[in-house]
Amino acid sequence: MPRKLQLALQGGGAKLFAIMACMEELEARVRDSRLEIERIAGTSAGALVGGLYAAGIPMHRIHDMLANTDVAQLMRVTSLPSQILWVALSWPLAREERVRERLEWCLGDKKDMTLNQVTIPLLIIASDVGKRRRIIYDSTAKEAAGLSLVKCILDSCGLPFFFRTAAHEIMDGGLSENLPTQVLVERPGNFVGDVVGVSFLNAERGHPNNARDLALAILDTALSAAEDRARSLSNVSLLELRPFKIATFDFSAAQGILAAVTPGKSGHNGDYDANRELTKNFLDNFERADLVSGSLDGRMWEVTDAEVMHRLWDTFNAQHLKRLFHYDRSAFGVDCRSLSRKPRQHQTDAVVQEVVFRPASDLPLDCLRVAIAGVGNQKPKFVSCLIEQMDGGESPTPVQVPAKARGKVDELGLLLFFPKPLEVSEKKWYRLRAEYSVECAFPPLRVSEEADEGEFARGKKGVDQLGTNATRNLEPVGMVELVLRYPAGTDLKFSHGSDVLKENSLDAAKKRAEELFRSPSAEGSLSRVWRSLRVARGDLVNVEISL
Repeated sequence: MPRKLQLALQGGGAKLFAIMACMEELEARVRDSRLEIERIAGTSAGALVGGLYAAGIPMHRIHDMLANTDVAQLMRVTSLPSQILWVALSWPLAREERVRERLEWCLGDKKDMTLNQVTIPLLIIASDVGKRRRIIYDSTAKEAAGLSLVKCILDSCGLPFFFRTAAHEIMDGGLSENLPTQVLVERPGNFVGDVVGVSFLNAERGHPNNARDLALAILDTALSAAEDRARSLSNVSLLELRPFKIATFDFSAAQGILAAVTPGKSGHNGDYDANRELTKNFLDNFERADLVSGSLDGRMWEVTDAEVMHRLWDTFNAQHLKRLFHYDRSAFGVDCRSLSRKPRQHQTDAVVQEVVFRPASDLPLDCLRVAIAGVGNQKPKFVSCLIEQMDGGESPTPVQVPAKARGKVDELGLLLFFPKPLEVSEKKWYRLRAEYSVECAFPPLRVSEEADEGEFARGKKGVDQLGTNATRNLEPVGMVELVLRYPAGTDLKFSHGSDVLKENSLDAAKKRAEELFRSPSAEGSLSRVWRSLRVARGDLVNVEISL
């Protein structure tokens, strides 16, 4: 069954080449029934790509439209002195009618489509600068039958100075909501998919040197401010693409990137391929997160008030920390892809914790805390948590709230509040599963991408460990497992105490890793499993890893 998502596509002007790379990967997964896009919200460039896709236009045709658009023909004037003069006189620098022609070419016999006729529910954001408000064109609204899809896209793409000036009241949607995640959250309707925002990493901006550059810098600042508001939402997963050196208004450079790319094939342009690879890695994590109540962005520990999180942590310690549990078994694993000799760009490591438990007292259980460990300055990303009854009964859906210990940067927690307390009995066992990702779980072991043969052979002579300890268990934990999956080309050495037993069968270790990580092992990967039996409270189970 495909995993559902709601997609928010940010405006970015010329940075739409990165959105194209992202959407190509998404389209492939929808085609393979791995994902289902329930709804799309788009602003400006995001509205253009998302709107056409929602209309049923395949990505290769959208790519052809953009790659074969003559940017020079879009511009009314090209010389810098003329552009400065036109901006000063409030004349548009580009021809909007040319964009309309290209949209109608792309839509073909659907060029007269109205907004309500799209195949995927669609929200398009524009801005009414006369009334200083956001405009939402909603395909499910009654008035959508009277709205042209092309006109809605053009309104959202109405960049001030470029396509529209003081003579127009409706302008680019990025002025009011450049990353349209909030509109999806505000209007939940009957949609259940997690909200995924597609944004861009911030690029360094130069100082404006003339009137035209100043006007564009002011516009870029307004767009960035709208993005920052959307980033503060804690119930949204954020995919940040890399614009590299392409600025918002570098349309010729973006067109050159798309012209060099053949849809569905890699190796034609490094910037495009890098963004598709980044999307692939993000979606691998997204598909693997098997959630009841949705995944959470790791940014929630950054945007939530620190003092509130400290108080929640302290309150839990005072009221719940002394409560003990029976643990049947526990597992802690790392799917360590970052140790590859040539790791893919933005490849992250997945950390998984599973524990099978039941409360040791008859008191109702209405709150749990899950430890989410950071790694140095790295913050966890894409946090998911699932709790289920082992007897197949209805799984509880907790409210998840971030908490943080005072004075400890990497000691984070996720509080799970159960509106209906968990049923407590000797026969009622629960499985708690927490999963998140970090940039690199074992920094001392990582070999740089630029390492030569000799440096790789030597490594960095780092030592790290994989381990977990038993806490709050009334009696010894029946079994504690450590699971590691890593690239075969990485020469790792392991050492452990006599109380830790290694799984000698590679096939059995591979099978256990696939069960824990809920994903098949990549070609060339290795899996290792260690177990310790009857682990007492406070005991540490660990394996030392070295290069």
